[in-house]
Amino acid sequence: MALSLVLACGFVIDVIGIHALFGAFVVGIIMYKGGPFASVLIEKFEDIVFGLFLSLYFVSSGLKKNVTAIEGAQLWGLLVLVIFTAYFGKKFGTLIVSMIFKVLKREAFALGFLMNTKGLVEFIVLNIGKDRKVLNDWTFAISVLMALFMTFITTPIVMAVYKPARKFAPYKHRTIQRKDLDIEFRVLACFNSN
Repeated sequence: MALSLVLACGFVIDVIGIHALFGAFVVGIIMYKGGPFASVLIEKFEDIVFGLFLSLYFVSSGLKKNVTAIEGAQLWGLLVLVIFTAYFGKKFGTLIVSMIFKVLKREAFALGFLMNTKGLVEFIVLNIGKDRKVLNDWTFAISVLMALFMTFITTPIVMAVYKPARKFAPYKHRTIQRKDLDIEFRVLACFNSN
């Protein structure tokens, strides 16, 4: 039943003109997650989807990428410029917003680096653009290499910059005893007459 719903929704979304993959996404959004049906469905399909289909999708995506389409120093320079602009644009944008909301600097840096990870959705969108002839070969190759580079470099940088074990101090028992007995003891309390 669930598989037929996914296929039907994918077909309808494809007829509308959007990629059929988003039909399955819509089914995942509208499905009730609190009941046993969703957990059984996830348990049944998770291994085959992540183990087989996701691997096949990345192989298919890798076969579409033609690194030799990046010819000459100008396109390699453009690749470096795209990586630099995308990486530091997200990094500094995240840092600015984090500083406005008074996030600790170490956490802001880690969040800025984490914003640079690319996932499955980006590869899906790039492949749709390639299939629909929106992206030419060298634009697709530059975009995929940029996404791969930024994803691969993020994990070692975050591991080096952010170590959450440093942040937490051991728990200390706190009491209402005061060090200075001359200061006033204040308690904030709420009384309700209902």
